Amino acid sequence: MTTSTTDGNPNLAGAFSHMVDLTANKMGKADVPRSLVGQLQDVPGAAVFTFDYHPYSGRWVTDSHLGPALGKVIDCLAKASGQEVIVVGHSMGGLVARYAAANPDRSGVIGEIITLGTPSIGSIAARLTDSAISAGSLLFKQLVILRLILSICGQVSTNSLDGGSLCALLPPPVRAFDSEAGRALRAGSTELGQLKPIPAAIPVNALAGSTDFQVRKVGWFSFPWETDTIPVGDVIVTENSAVAGATVSKTVSCAYQLSPVRAGVDQAGLILKLTTANDVAGAPLGAFSGPCFHTSLMRSIELSNEVLGAVNDYINPRMTGQQIQNATIPAGSCGTASDKGWPQDRPITLRNGRGTTIEHPETDHGASILDIRIVGRADMDRDGREDFVLAYRCAGSTPEMCCAGQGSVRIFVGIFAEGPGGRLTRSLPVYFGGESRPGGEFGPADHTISEVRLDGRTLITTEHILYPDSYTPEQVGGDPQAPITIRSTLEGTAWVSK
Repeated sequence: MTTSTTDGNPNLAGAFSHMVDLTANKMGKADVPRSLVGQLQDVPGAAVFTFDYHPYSGRWVTDSHLGPALGKVIDCLAKASGQEVIVVGHSMGGLVARYAAANPDRSGVIGEIITLGTPSIGSIAARLTDSAISAGSLLFKQLVILRLILSICGQVSTNSLDGGSLCALLPPPVRAFDSEAGRALRAGSTELGQLKPIPAAIPVNALAGSTDFQVRKVGWFSFPWETDTIPVGDVIVTENSAVAGATVSKTVSCAYQLSPVRAGVDQAGLILKLTTANDVAGAPLGAFSGPCFHTSLMRSIELSNEVLGAVNDYINPRMTGQQIQNATIPAGSCGTASDKGWPQDRPITLRNGRGTTIEHPETDHGASILDIRIVGRADMDRDGREDFVLAYRCAGSTPEMCCAGQGSVRIFVGIFAEGPGGRLTRSLPVYFGGESRPGGEFGPADHTISEVRLDGRTLITTEHILYPDSYTPEQVGGDPQAPITIRSTLEGTAWVSK
């Protein structure tokens, strides 16, 4: 089932129907003569159906016109086409998709969910009127920025958000503070807490705006041109909220200047050709018309390309997740004995995500894989072709005998290319966690990975110290029990983490 679209038609209210005409690259230009919907219609094998809930956007996702209605549409499309449905949702539309995916579990009919600026754990703007926020917190600083450049809209009816006022030009999380949806979108709300997560079998590709405001640094010894950086996401939704719970994520980045002195210094640098336009923060009001703003994300060529790529990859796939579950994993993918992994000198052939090189557990040494999943796809080695980024749990014993101590099973992340005949090849080192220094008497404290996601070519892992009770805060630079977020990139053939 396909909807028709007339690109650039001013009568089209849908955010996905605007031309793709923005880019974060100040030296470049976005001049795409189609909207995102129009481009999706050109993807081979795609049939596009739009679900417009605008008249009910002041209501929460549990309303019969929202989540339940989308669920029925998805079921209808899957039955009529005989194919799984890819859902692309902007802002609260991603939460509507979340409700539809989980009530009931629609893992069998939804192939993938792509979100743009979805407030998975709440919206900044939904808390503009909240006075019970610590003055020193990041949220307080973010709200100060917003209050400087936004007028708070008055109460708007839960039943309708139509109208000709300024409020009608802003997205629902800003103009509906006192609506049903506005209250529900506040971080920590009961409604958000009761919303079921998207089923684990459905991959989520989260796209987000990443906006930084430069403000004058406050302090006795700071210079007038020195600035602090306050991240505000897409101005309506923070980046961490937009990518929470995602399988893979991508951001488009922008920076804006609120320090007049620094702005003058930057302009002088541009005139003297001492800096480039991409290195200078823009004028503050540009944040509300640029590619990183909440309602402009679908007009960003960076993010629209991500949507097109994800949809095309799903419809015209290479190896599928099921094939990965039954693939042969090259030798050395579980590390080696010398690098704190296991001596895996033979490939592991998987059956339903499990496999081992250990034939005789009583005498053999080797490695096993207990489960495996696709984290995402990206050109990690920069050879012009996408690689698979796979996360898998390795152990030094057979799956049936696993596991003993805290370090007896570890999550590894490997970068694999698809070779001839659907075979996986690996030329880059695996990643299985960092370490905290100086550590104890046996050296630095090893980390174990608990969560993995991908942001472009950056691997983002949540890690914990193995055997944390053995270390003091001084030995590991903080609370040994606390989770650690690590961002890792490949430089050549080496992982560089920070």
